[in-house]
Amino acid sequence: MYMTTYGPESGVPLLFLHGGTGTGESHWKRQIKPFSEAGYRLYIPDLPGHGESVLDDPETYNRQVLIDAVVELLEAKGPMVCVGFSMGGHTLLGMLQDERTHPLVLGLVLIGVSIDDNAALQQWRKHFHPDSFARANPLFVRGMSRRHFPQGGPDAWRDVLIRDSAGSLEVKVDLEPISRLKVPTMVMRGDRDRAVDRTHHTALREMWTHADVCVIPAGGHDVQMLRSDLFNAILMDFLERNDKHFVPNWELTEDFEPALG
Repeated sequence: MYMTTYGPESGVPLLFLHGGTGTGESHWKRQIKPFSEAGYRLYIPDLPGHGESVLDDPETYNRQVLIDAVVELLEAKGPMVCVGFSMGGHTLLGMLQDERTHPLVLGLVLIGVSIDDNAALQQWRKHFHPDSFARANPLFVRGMSRRHFPQGGPDAWRDVLIRDSAGSLEVKVDLEPISRLKVPTMVMRGDRDRAVDRTHHTALREMWTHADVCVIPAGGHDVQMLRSDLFNAILMDFLERNDKHFVPNWELTEDFEPALG
């Protein structure tokens, strides 16, 4: 899996997983400079089927392909603080249903995630038909064409769009095993995010009573991009407050205080 890295090797490792139709650097470009300059070690992959990470067999593309790639990366590089946006967050939730993966995660940040294929998410995906998407977003499609060119040429973005809106990426999360993950956690969404059912955000907050909870004002789905200054400040604060806890096999203690926002 193709990946770029930034920041000192000695820094706390942060794994940034992008959302559907994106690439690592297109969805996290506004985080690279501030967090690497703050001394963190950033790992930013293109998930399989996106950007430079070409699929061996596009017909087998599904959520498990993404999960397996992330597990392989973490097993090779070591445990990290995992930050997942949308599809990237769903991939982390899918991974964490297997409790054997819990030691691979030092901390968890989820942005714009759902816990099942709810009506809001299904409606969001209806916008992903390539022809109508191209008519509505010509400049965005030009960028997608460039980013996903390695997948098969200038029109490969169409296949990426179709794959990421297909049933093979259905979201269905079993919260019971995930509830036993005990690491510093933050759940975040924009207050105008139309792709996320707010009750799912509440369910995650109630499951992880230790978690930070954040709703970004005037924020849509991709708050790390469109509200990057505020997002970066909130994430930086979370990382700084929990720095001493980002160690393998850390357990919650009585002095741990989540932040609600």
